[in-house]
Formats: sequence, structure tokens, C-alpha cells
Amino acid sequence: MGLCSAYKAEAEYGEIIDMIRVAYFEVVEKLAHMLRGLGVEAERAERCARLFAETTRFGVYSHGLNRF
Repeated sequence: MGLCSAYKAEAEYGEIIDMIRVAYFEVVEKLAHMLRGLGVEAERAERCARLFAETTRFGVYSHGLNRF
């Protein structure tokens, strides 16, 4: 079972939106699994998954999960 939590956040124009938080390690695991399924070599898939997850975690959404 994953470590995630749901919460509400206020979006740009004041509307309330539902959000979900997923544990970093769970995101990395899922992304790496998908990349391996696409034929990416295991070590490279893990490295790319970490980079996608880290950039999102640090707020660079254009190069994180949004890009994936």
C-alpha cells in the first residue's frame, strides 16, 4: 500500500481543488517501472525516474512529472 495523502489546495483564482500527495520513493518506483516497460535499460530508467521526481519535488514542473 502506498504512502499518500489527500488534501485541498487553493488554486490560482481562489477555487479549491483536490490534491493528492504521493511518497517520493513510490513515484520513482512507478516511473522506473514504466520506463523499463518501454525498453529503457534498468540503471538508466532508475536515474531518469529520480530526475523526473526530483525536479517536481523541487518545483521545476516543466522538467518533472509534467514532462513525463
